[in-house]
Amino acid sequence: EGASPAAPAPSAVARRETVSGTDSTVRVKTSLLDSFINAVGEMTVLRARLSRIAQERGDEELAEVSERLDVEVRNLYSRVMGVRLMPLDSVTSILPRMVRDVARRRGREVSFEVHGQDLEVDRSVLEVLLDPLIHILRNSVDHGIEPPEERVAAGKPREGNIRLLAYREREKTVIQISDDGRGLDPERLRMKAIDQGILTADAVSRMSDQEALQIICLPGFSTASEVTDTSGRGVGMNAVKNVLDRIGGILEIDSIPGKGTTFQLFLPRSVAIVPVLLVSAAGEVFGFPLSRVTRTLSVDPTELHVSRGRRFCLVEGETIPVVNLAEVFGVSRREKRAGGNGEELLVLVEREGGEIAVQVDAFAGHEEAFVKPLGKPMDRIPCLGGVFISGSGRPIFVVETGGLLPAGAARSRGNPAYPAGMRS
Repeated sequence: EGASPAAPAPSAVARRETVSGTDSTVRVKTSLLDSFINAVGEMTVLRARLSRIAQERGDEELAEVSERLDVEVRNLYSRVMGVRLMPLDSVTSILPRMVRDVARRRGREVSFEVHGQDLEVDRSVLEVLLDPLIHILRNSVDHGIEPPEERVAAGKPREGNIRLLAYREREKTVIQISDDGRGLDPERLRMKAIDQGILTADAVSRMSDQEALQIICLPGFSTASEVTDTSGRGVGMNAVKNVLDRIGGILEIDSIPGKGTTFQLFLPRSVAIVPVLLVSAAGEVFGFPLSRVTRTLSVDPTELHVSRGRRFCLVEGETIPVVNLAEVFGVSRREKRAGGNGEELLVLVEREGGEIAVQVDAFAGHEEAFVKPLGKPMDRIPCLGGVFISGSGRPIFVVETGGLLPAGAARSRGNPAYPAGMRS
């Protein structure tokens, strides 16, 4: 009697820290955050179905409830995504020491700068980002930055410079890693790929210099003359490419021999809920991530041309390759074109090689999609990037634009393409 009750023990799941004059914080298990985003994803699907039912029944009261629910679900999604954001510094903080260690082992003198480390990125993206950054930085030190004596002989400072810059570009996070090293020689990369039996002479002869830079992402390819603890195994840049493919990112490489190389990683804001453009082809509905769609067009069939067995069209004076979505999946076109007056409908999408036009039968609207990864064996299909349940309750595949066209076929916009034979 009179004894004060024992203070409650801190929870294993969450611990509340209250500081006078400041907001309190809660430490939460990451698995709980994952369950939040899954729950919001399911609510997004149900909200879309409710909206569809309200439209079909013409029920104004139900439509009003659906619209209100739509606002609340979007607000909840925004808050959940805000909770999942983490500063980029949580992965970049260990990079300076790693760069110094590699430089010391390889006899390089390197200064390393990081800018934009306060930029907040979704946790699901950060979880897979560290290894790609390490691979690129190791390449920059080992292959890019020359030994001090070689730099001096070339009229450069003894100390090389590597710079990491992170910034936001619309709905994408961009991480740029540049060095002032020896750069990449496209012709040397072509010869190496032939010598190592990775590509044929005919395949490399069709590559532009920009496309040839992407050869370094081939599985098993390496420019190192010997295997060391940092290079020579031919797995580094291929691992980077595989990670970016898995999360829907894009890798761009630009280089000037003797001046340096720049790697740009374009990362999605989130890998869970994304807006998609719905299209139909051969009686089936597919989705394109809106972040990859640049525009939609309706063109006269006479504006589609064929050269060397490949179709293309002219858009504002630019030659853009065309691929038929139904043919990509090996099915016959069963429905009439919906462009009006016999016109063809095209969706212009981005991929690493630049811009391509995808021929479809009809546009079917757009949705907020809770995209889930495909299981085996469908995850091996290069043209599919995931699946989601639409508002009508039917599963819809999301098209992976990087797998739509053979290498070297995309209209280059200063971006390197993905060379033939590079997809496993």
